Amino acid sequence: MAQPSHVQLKKGKRYTAQFSLPGLYQHASNEDVRKELENFGFVMVEVKGKGNKREATGTWPKEDQQVEKPAQVTALYEAIPSLL
Repeated sequence: MAQPSHVQLKKGKRYTAQFSLPGLYQHASNEDVRKELENFGFVMVEVKGKGNKREATGTWPKEDQQVEKPAQVTALYEAIPSLL
């Protein structure tokens, strides 16, 4: 099933995104990907993976907002809080 082209981000919620990075972008470090997500507005961002497959988790601190989902994002969902 295709993901919507726009997603609703809610203030204070933590989200996980899966990425498929094309071309030269797959050589970016996880630190570079983290900075891009922070520039977009996320805080407390963690990125893992390498090459073209990455997964990032971050918190949306801004007011509720509908945003366009970048083509590189293959999945985006609200993160389940850790019980530990």
